[in-house]
Amino acid sequence: MFYLKHKGEKLPVEADNVYTVCPECGREHTVDLQVILEGGDADLYGTAVYCEECSARRDAARSGQDKQAQEIAQRFGVDVGTVQNIVRSGLDVGLPVNACYVGARLALSLASGEEELFDLQDVAAVMGCTVEEARQALHDKGIDPATVTVSPVFKAALAAWRDEHPAGEE
Repeated sequence: MFYLKHKGEKLPVEADNVYTVCPECGREHTVDLQVILEGGDADLYGTAVYCEECSARRDAARSGQDKQAQEIAQRFGVDVGTVQNIVRSGLDVGLPVNACYVGARLALSLASGEEELFDLQDVAAVMGCTVEEARQALHDKGIDPATVTVSPVFKAALAAWRDEHPAGEE
């Protein structure tokens, strides 16, 4: 039996009382140590366990079955397998899914010579920090991100379009 000691009290390590934090989204979730240790390569200090949602998202990104990989392939006129290989290489070294997509866009932009626009959320995802930290890091390097706004003339038309096309719908 394994247990933790806290202020002289023994706390048993059981299947339902071990928690970790998802390295992708930061959400706390339970883990079954027996399942993790069965693989034989796990160690308690270097093992990261993704939550169910992030695991599913990483699996979709790895397989190329997600919408984002297909959109990137279409944008640059390449096979989705090309995007999948770039994304998979990032996932293999532990990058977050969003960082892998940004990396694919950057790689294909550089390879094709086509310009690509990145926002501060993209930069923050790659850097693994908040948007404000990304902004400060860019500023420290002498890069001031551009702010894009919609002209008041088009705001009503954009609002109407958004009403007709809610986020997440096609």
